[in-house]
Amino acid sequence: MCHIVIMCRDRKHIVCCLENIEKEVREREEKEKNLQSAERMARRDELTGVRNNNAYREYIQSIESVIESGKCTSPFGIVMFDINDLKLINDTRRT
Repeated sequence: MCHIVIMCRDRKHIVCCLENIEKEVREREEKEKNLQSAERMARRDELTGVRNNNAYREYIQSIESVIESGKCTSPFGIVMFDINDLKLINDTRRT
């Protein structure tokens, strides 16, 4: 429920309203849930569940931001693997 109170211009009266917003809240929560699901799917390979190129690029941007900000105080290394013909394997070996 949403409770709204409005003072009238005459400053002698108040208008009070109760509004049932349960449907709107449920719809908003469902949209948020669907958006989060779509965002996860946009960053994961459907078959393997491994992060995809989109996730890789976002991660690289976040690492570069930390490096450029000067907040990175620990040494680190990055290892990247490129598996030849992974798309072909995914496309032909789906269960």
